[in-house]
Amino acid sequence: MLRALESGTAGLHVPTGEVQLFPTNTSDALTSGGTYAIAGAVERMFQHMQAHCGCEPECIMTGGAGWKMAPSMTRNFELVDNLIFDGLLEIQSSRRPLDAKGSL
Repeated sequence: MLRALESGTAGLHVPTGEVQLFPTNTSDALTSGGTYAIAGAVERMFQHMQAHCGCEPECIMTGGAGWKMAPSMTRNFELVDNLIFDGLLEIQSSRRPLDAKGSL
């Protein structure tokens, strides 16, 4: 999100600011806005899932920015560092081994 903003705005660079309730500089404002936009999207999807399923969904966060999002989240969540790689390992472990000719 921030890289798209950077590429479309002259002189604007991906911020290195901090998330603030009321940012007072451009870098903090961009960082805060991006973080709150993602947190709001997660919150809205949580509400949609809850209404659709009739029960509270589990919220799992992964990826490099998961730990940065944690303080801005309003819902309980589990932070999983390598969810994609864990899934790939699980898929691989459930497959039958190939024979010497590369056949199943």
